[in-house]
Amino acid sequence: STMVSNLFSSSSLEPDPSMPKWMAEYVCGAGLEIYRTPLSPHFEGTSFDNIANTMYHELGVTIFAVEVTDSEGQIQVVLFPSQFVIPSGVCTNVYVIAEDKAAADELTAFGTQQEDGTGANVPSAAAHLREVKRSKRQISRSMQPTAYEVDQDARLRKMQQSYHIVEKPRSLEECTLPRATHLSGHIIVTGSVQGLFYVIGPLRSRYITQTQSIVVLRPSPPVDWDDVALFPDVYYVQGSPLEPVDLVRAGVLTATKAVSLSNVSMEAGDENGETKEHLVDADSIFTYQGIVKSNSDCSVTCELVNPSNIHFLLQGDEGRNAQSHSSFLSPAYASGNVFLPIVLDRLSCQAYYNKYLLTILQVRVFSDSLHQVCLP
Repeated sequence: STMVSNLFSSSSLEPDPSMPKWMAEYVCGAGLEIYRTPLSPHFEGTSFDNIANTMYHELGVTIFAVEVTDSEGQIQVVLFPSQFVIPSGVCTNVYVIAEDKAAADELTAFGTQQEDGTGANVPSAAAHLREVKRSKRQISRSMQPTAYEVDQDARLRKMQQSYHIVEKPRSLEECTLPRATHLSGHIIVTGSVQGLFYVIGPLRSRYITQTQSIVVLRPSPPVDWDDVALFPDVYYVQGSPLEPVDLVRAGVLTATKAVSLSNVSMEAGDENGETKEHLVDADSIFTYQGIVKSNSDCSVTCELVNPSNIHFLLQGDEGRNAQSHSSFLSPAYASGNVFLPIVLDRLSCQAYYNKYLLTILQVRVFSDSLHQVCLP
């Protein structure tokens, strides 16, 4: 989540000689962003993997996705299509990771020979006409109904294409376990799970060849269980993640990963109803510490509402040093052990200027998902 968050936001941080080596490298990486840019006609008839390799060595940019037209004439964004050959006679857009927009746009002019009197590259009239027609087609397709508007049978077929699912929905009663100590190598999800589908869906995507069992540990049953009833190996254990006994019942001793979501509905407040910043994340922090104490080999991702609370997750000097740096430079955040909702605010701002960020985020999280990807 940290890598994606950094790519979808701008960073003003600069490497400093006083920084540890890992931090200086991390800051350099955090300065990269995602851009959509037309690919030079020079690459027509060339495979995607050859283009990506060439552009990384020549321009220092990373191409990771391309817009393609599927069998139904729809424009789709495809990640890492290594053997895809760039078609001739059409303007192909790609998504790149680069330092700035100028670096990304060098892909458009690379290898072209047509120049004006000043030496600048000039797109041909034919290429401009193709781009205009392409834009009109995309606008027309963006007005088509989304997957949420189609019938349930079509939705089920889409589910089968995109996710690992079972033949018929499993009720909450079927999936409720008194204890999950028989599981091994599973994932524990705790906290206020609102929108359970968006937590579990990516973990059941078709591109994942070997899925892990998932145990939802909550004091009360999830109200949106029907949204995940088709996913295999998803279980519910009733209990509190703040109780060591309940963590053991959820199989914490043999789990390999855990996600501690913020209990936003249980925020603490003072007499005036104002949230106390250091208490709002209390449940998440204690859950994190309880899991790590029970199983130090378990990789835990913790959601924190207040970034300044990150240092409570760290031990000794590491925790004290974290307070002297930005929360985004904390080892816990840099390693992906912390998710900060404030990142979503940054994403919203960036999407205003770079409208294609939401498209690539959707494809990245829900590859071939229920939602159509209709580019504006």
